[in-house]
Amino acid sequence: MLPENVMRYIRPVFGRTNVMFISYPKSGRTWMRYAAGLAGVKMKFSHAGHGTSTVAEIGEAYSGLQKADLRSTNIFMFRNPLDTAVSLYFQVQKTDLAPGGDDYAEKIRKLERLGRLPPQDINEFVLHPVWGCGQIAKFNRDWYDYFTSSRELTLQYEDMRKDPRAALQRVFDYVGARGRDVESIAATSSFEKMRNVELNDADAKQKYRLQGRRGSDDESMKVRRGLVKGYVDYLRPETIEAAAAIVRKQGFEI
Repeated sequence: MLPENVMRYIRPVFGRTNVMFISYPKSGRTWMRYAAGLAGVKMKFSHAGHGTSTVAEIGEAYSGLQKADLRSTNIFMFRNPLDTAVSLYFQVQKTDLAPGGDDYAEKIRKLERLGRLPPQDINEFVLHPVWGCGQIAKFNRDWYDYFTSSRELTLQYEDMRKDPRAALQRVFDYVGARGRDVESIAATSSFEKMRNVELNDADAKQKYRLQGRRGSDDESMKVRRGLVKGYVDYLRPETIEAAAAIVRKQGFEI
């Protein structure tokens, strides 16, 4: 059960909203969706054409900004491109393209037709021109530059991990959601508590789109690890070096 001072803010999050939250897949939006839901703040979340769970978006090469997704109030969130690529690898292999999953055969046919089947090896995946850190860095660079030039809110996942309360306060202030108990919302949306919801709370898991672990495989969880620079646990040193050179071209460091 959530604390009473958080429960009183929860209200249905349906209908059109003038707030758009844009991020590349696996950049941390599940966390933001969960916290916004606790606060009763309505937002629309978009990967701007670069999702992985639908046939329409999976395997799409980045070709530039999709400004049609924007609304009157917009937020952009980005994350270390290499951490994003590693997290995306597990999302794609364990969920989106897991045999027997939704539209599995159709997705495979599309990717085969495009010549974009994702590599099974994680080191190859994160360096792949469509699936890997290079495309993620290009996406982040373009949206970051657009948002800063238009003076709209940008968030960095690593900063949110460092100080969740301050980050959530910035978001709520920006969208005009005053009077929220940010301290309690930040505590209730901690990584550990979200993970517990995914594992043990069927109703909340469905409401907040926390898919739940497949069997005993922790790597299949929506709330998987959430670490900063967790890529070091999975990649060869030469892969990390190559990735650093790739993302540096877009002005990012890993």
